[in-house]
Amino acid sequence: MESSTPTYNKTIDVLKCFLCFGIVLYHTNFSPSVLTEKVAFFDEWRHIFIYTVLDVCVPLFFVISGYLYFNRVNQLTYSLYKAKTISRVRTLLLPYLIANIIFLLLRIIVNPDLDLSFLNILNGITGYNGFPANYPLWFIRDLFIVCVLSPLFFFAAKRLPYVVLIVLLVCWFTNIWFDSFPQIASVRSFFFFYIGALLAKKRPQLRLTMLNKVVIGGGGYFVSVVLYVLTHNEYIVNLSVLLLMPLLYYLAIYVVHNIKVFPHSIVNCTYMIYLYHQFIVGIVASLFIAVLGVSYASLITSYFITPIIVCFILACVYFAIKKYMPWLCAVLLGEKR
Repeated sequence: MESSTPTYNKTIDVLKCFLCFGIVLYHTNFSPSVLTEKVAFFDEWRHIFIYTVLDVCVPLFFVISGYLYFNRVNQLTYSLYKAKTISRVRTLLLPYLIANIIFLLLRIIVNPDLDLSFLNILNGITGYNGFPANYPLWFIRDLFIVCVLSPLFFFAAKRLPYVVLIVLLVCWFTNIWFDSFPQIASVRSFFFFYIGALLAKKRPQLRLTMLNKVVIGGGGYFVSVVLYVLTHNEYIVNLSVLLLMPLLYYLAIYVVHNIKVFPHSIVNCTYMIYLYHQFIVGIVASLFIAVLGVSYASLITSYFITPIIVCFILACVYFAIKKYMPWLCAVLLGEKR
């Protein structure tokens, strides 16, 4: 990854760890048979937590990706674009296809009665109807698409930076998009990747102290959470996403400057966790419930412990294959050997 300073690089590393854990937590779910009326309040609380806290994870990943793509790019020449696209084929497209095809094959083995028509298999691999078989990977798919379209973002950020920003903001906030598009490359992907591109090109600075930024942003975010709890309005969710982003960034800065023992090397395994957590997160959650039984205490415990266990398992897998089979890391994750 490119960055302006070592501190900024560490800040992005911390953010990536936060967001990766948040995404695994987002996808920690329980079967409908577990979420009975007896524990209905837990499911309601979980949805509020997802929409007001965890919904920020993928958008912020897009912002980071857009920033890193355009950081220090004064001119997006053909040779630079070609090099970046080839790199994204290796680091995004191929890992996406491998992880998704493996997941699809396992699903077919577990459930041989699945409809194996050409269109269903194509949808399972590409997710042209919305989500691929390994559905969290829609982010990787959309990220590759916006990277391929990066010349459009570069031109917009250079010629009409704030006009395009407002148009995309309105489209995202109102969920207006082109009906003729397949259900891929959503407006969310375009909007937040473009924010990252603007941050790389314009580098805006707010003339406020860090404390003032946190107080103002935190106050606005708290109000948005209260409003969502009272109204369950989807526009409030969008507002909370925008307000939470800078707060997470400031939190990451705090961690970098005050927690000297933060293991920055752990960021190397976050991609493995993202690609493959869906394989085991349901199994781990089910095992916890089978052992602890169904109660508010067991559900809350399982909900927060499951992603920790999943991240630990996949981190161990990553470091093991990195040490003993580096060629496999190159294949699965697009890492250079």
